[in-house]
Order: sequence, then structure tokens, then C-alpha cells
Amino acid sequence: MEEDISIKIIIADDNKAICDLFKNYLKNFNRIKILAIANTDEDEINAIEKYKPDIVITDLMRNRKYTGLEIIKDYNRKGNGPEFLVISADKKETVIPKNVYVAGFIKKPFTDYSIIVEELYRIKSGLLKDKKDEAIKETIGKATQRTLSSKIIKFIKK
Repeated sequence: MEEDISIKIIIADDNKAICDLFKNYLKNFNRIKILAIANTDEDEINAIEKYKPDIVITDLMRNRKYTGLEIIKDYNRKGNGPEFLVISADKKETVIPKNVYVAGFIKKPFTDYSIIVEELYRIKSGLLKDKKDEAIKETIGKATQRTLSSKIIKFIKK
């Protein structure tokens, strides 16, 4: 089975200039597929629902109804959403509560954008490992089930 090593992302930030910087840098990487740019909370939620990205690069503060943190909390509760890579000017400990899961965090400001690419690949590698682990568990589970079934059938035939 060949692994899908492309990374499907959404960039979400209310600062359009930041989105453009990230987009212009990341479009140079063939395996990173930018599905959408979102400048509002509504745009981010709609893009996530429409495109089903692997990872959302997001900030936390917004000028609309929801903050990025509220969107992350909502997808944490649902349990079936994308991974989130947060980029914030604040320290992770001060803006991400302990009960909220984010796959990655980068503190602003930074000038070397390769840190984003490194985080995206690190997060995607974790996703691929999780998928492999699930497939292995499923295969083992099916094999165990078949073994038990055959033992039960042999026992009944006696």
C-alpha cells in the first residue's frame, strides 16, 4: 500500500497579509496542497467542512463570532476533524488550555518559514502512523475473530 504523503491544508488568519505570506511560501512545496484561505471564522468552518483538510494552520484571535480556539475546541469535541497547527504571538501555555488538543504550535514572530513546513510534515507523519496502527489493530482483530470463530466451530462439531 503506497502512503499518501501529500498534506492538504487550510490557512486561516484574519490578517490577509499573513495568509498571503504563508500561501506564497508553501505553494513552492509540491506535497503541500493549499485547499483554501480563510480570513473569518465562518470561512474557516465552511472550508473545513467542504474540503476536509488534514491540517488547518490557524491563529487564535478573530474579529467575528468565534475565535480560532473555539473552533479548535469544537472539532476536539467532535473528534473527526482536522489537526490544527496554531501560530500565535503568545506562549502556548498562556493561550491553549490543558484540555484542548492541538497538533502543533509555532510562536510568532519568526522569519524562517521552513518551521511551518517542518511542523506540517511532523503532524502528517503522526497521522500516517496512526492510520497504520489502526489498520494493524483492525487486521489483528479480524484474524483473532476468525481464529475464535474457527475454534468455536470445531468445538461445536465435536
